[in-house]
Amino acid sequence: MINTLRPAGVYLAILLGHLKKDAGDVKRALLSMDEGLLTPECLKQLIDFAPDDDEVRVLPIDRY
Repeated sequence: MINTLRPAGVYLAILLGHLKKDAGDVKRALLSMDEGLLTPECLKQLIDFAPDDDEVRVLPIDRY
């Protein structure tokens, strides 16, 4: 598979790796607003680097 992430997508991948949690854990933390895992700074970065509509259409995100 060829990686076609835009620079923001690469930063998002790095941020998720830094959290040391899988995507399912981050999703649950977002839905429950877990401030222990998701600090205001982390939330801002997640928003800034979130995929745009076109990227969402091609990513297999429904598996989490």
